[in-house]
Amino acid sequence: MTKTAVEAGFRKIPLESLVPSPFNVRNIRTKARIAEVAQSLAADGQREAITVYPGRDADAEKYLIVSGVTRYLAAKSLGWETLTAQVDANLDPGNALALVRASRTHNDTVRETDLDHACMARKLREAGYGQEGIVAALGRPKRYVDRLQVFFGLPPSILELGKMWPEKFSARLAEFMRKAVETIGSAKAQFLLERTFAENLSLRELERLIRAEERRQRRDAQEITHALEICVEGKKVGALGVWETPEKQCELRFSVLLDKAAGAWMRERLTELCERFMEEAGAGNDDDNGANNGSHKN
Repeated sequence: MTKTAVEAGFRKIPLESLVPSPFNVRNIRTKARIAEVAQSLAADGQREAITVYPGRDADAEKYLIVSGVTRYLAAKSLGWETLTAQVDANLDPGNALALVRASRTHNDTVRETDLDHACMARKLREAGYGQEGIVAALGRPKRYVDRLQVFFGLPPSILELGKMWPEKFSARLAEFMRKAVETIGSAKAQFLLERTFAENLSLRELERLIRAEERRQRRDAQEITHALEICVEGKKVGALGVWETPEKQCELRFSVLLDKAAGAWMRERLTELCERFMEEAGAGNDDDNGANNGSHKN
């Protein structure tokens, strides 16, 4: 009797005869999760069978795990020799879409992550399956499956970091990080993402950190063209700096610490100066507009 003709049923299978199915939807398993399952197995034994199907060709002497890979890895870490498995001989090792559907059906204890689905969608595309079949196999809307490709536009280092926290690394966050890489660079984006995971920050908090980093980098890119120390009776009380941005704009930064009376006087003078500047700038714009209007009349 060949392996593929064996009847379905429960049996104890040596771990050396088990291998994870390449089309098990749960692709990402953290060391912490494996250790957690190992602790459960050690305390309570195997309470639920894994699901496998007989292999063929290069895997003819193996059983491929379509559900229960985490338990398999946990059992290996404990030095177990066998696991109880339900053998589904009706599964065709050559039908990847059916294997994905079966994996989703049996994996009902822990929800698959967006990164799990992204990795599986990519694997199915590489195996030659079209988007319609992939969408049906994953059981998710087409717009969701299309969105998953954003993960693979990220630098490998950020993708590997996401695999350490797959339950937090959503497609929405991946899209956010892709834009962050463009504005602040991959190294700084990775640093802020790791901080977000470690401190359990929200997306809004991460956005605030990224915006602050963007401002810092813009400041660092500016070139100071003028600096003036403000001194009163030989003591420095403030400074005036003029920076030129890469866009050839000027930024003035003024800071001064005075007593109350001097501060009031300075505020009045600065207010007068700002009002005069706005009046003259406005008058200049009006002149320009008038000249333009006149030219149109001609």
